[in-house]
Amino acid sequence: MTFTAKLASIASALFISASLALMPAPASATTKLSDDEVRLVQESWTLIQPQMGGVVERFYRRYFQLDPAAKDLFNEKTMKVQFSALSNILGDVAAGADDLSGFANRFKRLGSLHQSLGAEPHQFALFGVAFVDTLRLEMKSDFKPRARTAWNKIFYEMSKMMEAGYGE
Repeated sequence: MTFTAKLASIASALFISASLALMPAPASATTKLSDDEVRLVQESWTLIQPQMGGVVERFYRRYFQLDPAAKDLFNEKTMKVQFSALSNILGDVAAGADDLSGFANRFKRLGSLHQSLGAEPHQFALFGVAFVDTLRLEMKSDFKPRARTAWNKIFYEMSKMMEAGYGE
């Protein structure tokens, strides 16, 4: 990794820390979303899903802006598969937002897989920051602050679950 890439990665880690500091602290081992938050997540997913192909592409563009070193983990062939996988898993999470603990094993396995591919734990949280920011940019005024908070909680939990699989 070049010096510039390392510097960009450190800057991204600092950005993540600042972003995570704004997230609500979980009240328990797994944050439980309120019924209203579940509704907001599902409504925002329904609104964004028809344009998901473009949204995922713009998300990765945003993610690579925040963490240029992460671009080395991907290649053009795998990106189409990655687009589909991301869309599918986020659809599952939106549908199951009322019980995030049900995703623990799935995300733990994903954490282990991502480690084997060279991803670093800080990138899991940054992934969520980039996706929520992409939702904000795509949905504009339709992306309410409470929906943003709910998605932040989801990505906080996802990153914790993935980190639990790191090192296994």
